[in-house]
Amino acid sequence: MTNLNYRHLFYFWMVAKSGNLTKVASKLRLSQSALSFQIKQLEIDIGQALFLREHRKLSLTEVGRLVLG
Repeated sequence: MTNLNYRHLFYFWMVAKSGNLTKVASKLRLSQSALSFQIKQLEIDIGQALFLREHRKLSLTEVGRLVLG
């Protein structure tokens, strides 16, 4: 977990609560790809997938639910 920071966790929290990456990206004034990249970096840093990505839908994994607390 060398690159873990508050921004990654905040972005994760926003997406987890909303369930919609596009809406969160718009609200944060980021591109969808930039936000997706930040979430992916968090997953790489902790070594676990936080979201299941199926047919343009996000849902939390068990690890994602634990991180969300």
